Amino acid sequence: MPDDPPADTRLADNPMSDACSVLYIDYRPRSVAALAAHGAAVTCVVNAKDAATVRKHPAVDRVVVVRDTTDCEDVLCALRRDGVSLTDYTAICGNDEYTLYSASVVAMVAGKSTPSPNHVVSMRDKFVQKDLVRRAGIPVTQCRAVDHLDDLSAAPPRFPAVIKPPAVSGAKDTFLLRSPADLEQVAKQCAESGVLGPWVVEDFVPGGEIQVDGAIRNGELVLLSISRYLQNCIKIHEGDLAAAVVLDPDVEPALYAQARDLAARALPALGHRDGVFHLEAFEHPDGHLVFSECGGRVGGGMTDEVVLRKFGVSIHDEWARIVLGLPTGVTTPVVPDPASFGDVHLKAPPGLLLSVPSTEELRAQSGVVFGEVEVQVGEQLGNMNDDSFFRAARAVVTGEDELETRALLRDLGNWFSSAVRVDTSANG
Repeated sequence: MPDDPPADTRLADNPMSDACSVLYIDYRPRSVAALAAHGAAVTCVVNAKDAATVRKHPAVDRVVVVRDTTDCEDVLCALRRDGVSLTDYTAICGNDEYTLYSASVVAMVAGKSTPSPNHVVSMRDKFVQKDLVRRAGIPVTQCRAVDHLDDLSAAPPRFPAVIKPPAVSGAKDTFLLRSPADLEQVAKQCAESGVLGPWVVEDFVPGGEIQVDGAIRNGELVLLSISRYLQNCIKIHEGDLAAAVVLDPDVEPALYAQARDLAARALPALGHRDGVFHLEAFEHPDGHLVFSECGGRVGGGMTDEVVLRKFGVSIHDEWARIVLGLPTGVTTPVVPDPASFGDVHLKAPPGLLLSVPSTEELRAQSGVVFGEVEVQVGEQLGNMNDDSFFRAARAVVTGEDELETRALLRDLGNWFSSAVRVDTSANG
C-alpha cells in the first residue's frame, strides 16, 4: 500500500542536553524537525505568504516575516524590528540555494565564523566554482563569463554551448544553443523578459547527467548517494520530466568509486569540508565524470526521501548535526535497500486547471510509494517547463531495479499528463 514519507526516525538518539537556539533563514519542515529533534528551539525567517503555514509547525518557536529572505538588508532590518538579538542563537543557517548567502551574512554580523559569505559564493556562483575545481585538476567544462548576450554576438561560443545565470538552480533561464540562430532567438527572448545578464557560457558536455548527494565531515565523506536523471535537466524546457533514480552501489561500484573520488577532490577545492552537498556531473562517453556544479544544501525534488528509503539515512539530520556542531549520525557500513527508488515532478500545461487526479488516485498507481498533488481545480497554472522545481504533483516510486523504476516514472508521467485537463485559452 502507498504510504506517506516515513518519519525521520533516525534523527536524534540523544538530543542535546543544553538548550540551544537556531535562527533559520528559510523553512523546510524536515529541516525544522531535524533541528528540533536535537533539542533546538527554532526561529524561522520567512516570506509573508508562508508565515501562517510556518507558525503551525509545532517545532517552530518563533517566526520573523520579511519581504525577501534572500535580501540581507531586508532580513537584518526585520530581525531588528522584531527585537531579535543575534547573540541569543547557537547557530544561524539556511538550507535553500537562495538563502545560503543571506544566512551567511547574518551569521557574520552575529560574529559567527561559519558559513562565511566567501565560502557561500564558492558554492553558489557557477563560474567561480568551475574555476576552483579546474585549478584542482578536476575535469570540468570550459566556460567564460559575459555581462550581456550582445557580448556573445561579438564573440560567439563554440556550438553547441550552454548559457546560464551564474547563481541559479533548477535549470532556470538555462539554454542550450546549437547554432547562431538559437543565440539570436534566446537573446530576443531574454530581452523581452528582462533577463539581460550576466551569464556563464559553457562548452556543451556530451553524456548523461547524474546527481551526487551526501555529507562531508572534517574533509571526509560520510554519505554518498548517486541518482541518474531520466534525461539531462536542461531538457525540462522541452517538456521532459524532472525525475531521477537512485543507484545501487552494489550494482554500479565503478561509478560510485568515480563519484566518491570526484566529490572527495571537488568539495575541498570549494572549501566545503563540513556540510551536506548536492553535486551534479556528466557521465562523459569516454568513461570519466565531468564536474558540472555543486550546492551546499540538501538536494531538491525528493532527494531526501529516496536517500532515506535507499540508505536509511536522513540528509536533513546530517545537515542539522553539522549546524549544531554534533558528530555524524551515519553508522558504517551503510547497507542499501535492494529495491530501487526514484522521484519525479509531475507537470501540467499552463492555463486554467479544469481537472486533476486526486492524491489518492496518484498513490494508487503502479509502483508509487508516495504521492502528493499540489494544485487545485480553478488554479491558473504557469509554464512548468521554466524551472525543474515547478510541478503540479510529486511522487516516489519503487521497482526491482533502475530499468523498471525508470519505466514506472515514465508511465506515471504519461498517466498524469493524460489525466489533467487545462483550459489553455485562459493563458496570460
